[in-house]
Amino acid sequence: MLLANTITAEMGLIPGLAMLGPAMGLPLSVLAAFIERPFYSLAGVTRQTIWYSLQANLISLVIGWVLVFVVAGITDALRQTYAIFEVWPFLAVAISIVIERSYLNVKVRERNVAWGWSILGNALSAGLCVGLLFYITYAKDSPAYASLRYALTPITPWLHLFAFISSAALFAYSFRRTRRPVADESISGPAV
Repeated sequence: MLLANTITAEMGLIPGLAMLGPAMGLPLSVLAAFIERPFYSLAGVTRQTIWYSLQANLISLVIGWVLVFVVAGITDALRQTYAIFEVWPFLAVAISIVIERSYLNVKVRERNVAWGWSILGNALSAGLCVGLLFYITYAKDSPAYASLRYALTPITPWLHLFAFISSAALFAYSFRRTRRPVADESISGPAV
């Protein structure tokens, strides 16, 4: 399991969440970016914070995808698979914090992004994303949600596809949005 923004790619490593898997990586990273945005503002990112938060989360997710395969390969070779995956969630959160903060520091050149707010934002987004995934898993088996499951089952693949495509489009737009000259902000107001 990878937590924070690196978690979302491989939820199958949490027992019982395999069916959510990589398809939910992008949408959960979007959710994490929106959760972390106010914390990054407090940490010192004063311009285009939501767009940079989205970018940092995407980079963290991609690196997380690579790292989960590297760690799985190493632990398989050492025959210590279960030992490393017991600490991996905490290590993944720490890695995500470092990746995102480093990326934001490059984008916000005038000051350093504060560690405390970055840590708090990432920890909160990781906890909320994992909590949401456990709630979804509960809802998939709960009799209380039987009618909702019945209604959504035929369109679930389309919902997954829509979530993936719209998340990918939002990430692409975040990079395009921050390439605009700063003068755009004076015309349309400060960037969110």
